Amino acid sequence: DHQDCFEENVLVVHGHTVYDAPQVYHNRIALDTGACLNGTLSAALFLNQEIKIFQVSNEQGISLKA
Repeated sequence: DHQDCFEENVLVVHGHTVYDAPQVYHNRIALDTGACLNGTLSAALFLNQEIKIFQVSNEQGISLKA
């Protein structure tokens, strides 16, 4: 969880390590769900102290290729 690595009241949002679903902790959010590997793309919206996480996948008929 890397609890001791960040300053208090800091939220780190990152990718790099692929998970089946976004991982939300009190001090960080891991968003990498492997779009290039399995077709599931995750994103987060930060608005007025609220965080919303969205996912789309190629199973929903959405092209994730440029």
